[in-house]
Amino acid sequence: DATKICNCFQNFDVVTLIEVIEHLYLNDLENLVKHIFGYICPRLVIITTPNADFNVLFTTMICGQYRHADHKFEFTRHEFNIWSQKIAHTYGYLVEFNGVGEASSNEQYRNIGKCTQIAIFYRQNNIIKRILTSNEFYQRLSYCNKYELIGFIDCPYGIKKSIDV
Repeated sequence: DATKICNCFQNFDVVTLIEVIEHLYLNDLENLVKHIFGYICPRLVIITTPNADFNVLFTTMICGQYRHADHKFEFTRHEFNIWSQKIAHTYGYLVEFNGVGEASSNEQYRNIGKCTQIAIFYRQNNIIKRILTSNEFYQRLSYCNKYELIGFIDCPYGIKKSIDV
C-alpha cells in the first residue's frame, strides 16, 4: 500500500504513478503524496492522469462523468496544475507538464489539452543517495512481506572484466 510509509520504499530514485491517482479517495491521495514526496524523496516523480477537460470528446462515456467506473475524481488541467504546483512548492521540487493524445484539429477543441496529462517532478536538492546493490534492493522488498522472488538477474550479466598485469 503506497499510501502507508514503509522502509522498503526508501532509496528509490524514481517513482512513477501511471494512471493511479484518480483511483484514490482524496485522503488516500494526500497520504500517498506525503509518503512519496515527504518520505521517499525520489529525484524524479512522474504522474499521469486523465485530463477531465478532454472528456467532452467522449460523447458516449459509459461510466458517466468519469472515464472509468473506479475513478474517484478526474482533474481538469487547471486543477492538476494547482495540485502539482502545491506539491512542488511544499516538498522542494520543480515540476513540468506534458501530455499524451491530441484532440482533433477541429477549432472547437483546440484548447482542451491532451487526453492524458503528465507532471514530471524534479527534486531541487539532489543530494546523492546511496545506490542500492541488487541484494539490498531484494532485501528491502522482502521486508514488506508482500513480494516473492521469482527470478534474479544481476546486470550486466556475463561480462568479465579484464585486469591489466
